[in-house]
Amino acid sequence: EIIWCMILLTVLSVITSVIPAYVSSRNKPIDIIKGEARHNDKSILGKVFIGFQAATSIICISVASALWLQTKKMIDTPLGYNTEDVVYISGLPLDMSSELESLACIERLGFINHVPVDGGGDMSSRLIGSERVIFNVMTCDTTAISILGIENIQQFKGELTDFDILITKGSEELLKAQCLSENLSEEHLKTYYSGVVNDIKFGNHIASTEGMIGLQIFNKWNGNYLVKVIDDPHDAVEQIREYLEKIDLSETFGEDFEPDLQVEILKDMVEKSYRKEKTSLALIGIFTLLCMMLTAMAIIALSSHHSQLNRHD
Repeated sequence: EIIWCMILLTVLSVITSVIPAYVSSRNKPIDIIKGEARHNDKSILGKVFIGFQAATSIICISVASALWLQTKKMIDTPLGYNTEDVVYISGLPLDMSSELESLACIERLGFINHVPVDGGGDMSSRLIGSERVIFNVMTCDTTAISILGIENIQQFKGELTDFDILITKGSEELLKAQCLSENLSEEHLKTYYSGVVNDIKFGNHIASTEGMIGLQIFNKWNGNYLVKVIDDPHDAVEQIREYLEKIDLSETFGEDFEPDLQVEILKDMVEKSYRKEKTSLALIGIFTLLCMMLTAMAIIALSSHHSQLNRHD
């Protein structure tokens, strides 16, 4: 970065010294005596400055537009699961599923340890042949899978029970390749997982988790909730938050206990995962606005200079 800054300063120094020197060298001695050289220098340098500012503004506008379109496309591109009308609740120290289900704004409630946009959660491993394969798994119940809209492509047993693992289609292909390298039958994999679901992403499209992805079934409360809400999700979030904040937990955990409560729409969590890109977009937008303002001011100044020069003539 220091080298790049030195190069940039050197280039700018050369440009700011060479251009004025070149413009001044074109003046004839008689023009300098008459005083016309100063007006010519101002006119030429003003045009050069305006051209440079306009080019910079066009580049900034192009970059900002491309970054905005790219970020919007990544936010709108499906991650393999549903984010509409889905609310994630975390930070409650007790199982309050029955109380939450009594709220009119909640249609269904499921248990989950972490939502996929957080990057998964737990790690699980299986020994296939001579190599141990590690899964990045999200622990949840079957209701949470249904709320997320994750499609069960294949199921190798009748009813899913606790600690059964469903893997994604992409992970299945990797496991089949592992079995082939170990001279094992593909049927051998059915002893390690209970079904196959559609591909989903842990994380977002920029920082997605690599490797094996699975869903581990656990049909009991394991810390957090995933709920399907009715009507406007923002109103539902406010209702859920107001209800939970009224619950007194001081008798169980003491007077100083304050739960780190999080009630958030899953789609908003996906958008927030692109915080760095949005920050960069805002900075480029501010810089673009400044360039446009400087260009407009330069055009006004040059126009004023020419009008005064013409009036003097």
